[in-house]
Amino acid sequence: AGDSGALGVLAMCVLARGVGALKVDPAASSEPAVRRSLVASSHGHITADETCTDASSRAKHMPKTPTSLGEYKEEASGCLTWCSSLGDKCFDRCLGDCVHYLGEPPCAAFVLDANTCKATCDQLSAAYGCLKTVKPDSTEVCHLKFNEITLSTSECAYDKK
Repeated sequence: AGDSGALGVLAMCVLARGVGALKVDPAASSEPAVRRSLVASSHGHITADETCTDASSRAKHMPKTPTSLGEYKEEASGCLTWCSSLGDKCFDRCLGDCVHYLGEPPCAAFVLDANTCKATCDQLSAAYGCLKTVKPDSTEVCHLKFNEITLSTSECAYDKK
């Protein structure tokens, strides 16, 4: 996570606070646009005693609710990437919030699955465990775990019963 990336995020947060909302037109692509949220923290103000003291702590990345294991992988990787860009001081709180919101992958739903979704979910569980212990200077370990899992965003959809 370079300083220029963190400064860019900081600038976006300050700009978003100043205008009340951050609106971005998604780039044209063949994939449908994915909504992601930038949610204000419950803290009214930041004190010097807090771990993360810059303006980026006033906002946090909230993953969208996945509907498949493929989407889960993308959202969990997104948590790691987003929080890494905030720098060492903000990393732990950001990733903790993001991972808590996302939750563990629903592997019990795939126990009787005839294809490879159960095995894939088990790999995602291991990668999720990595997110709970990773340090800001070793995020590549978790990225490698996620990159070893090959599936499209629509694969292994959650049952809608």
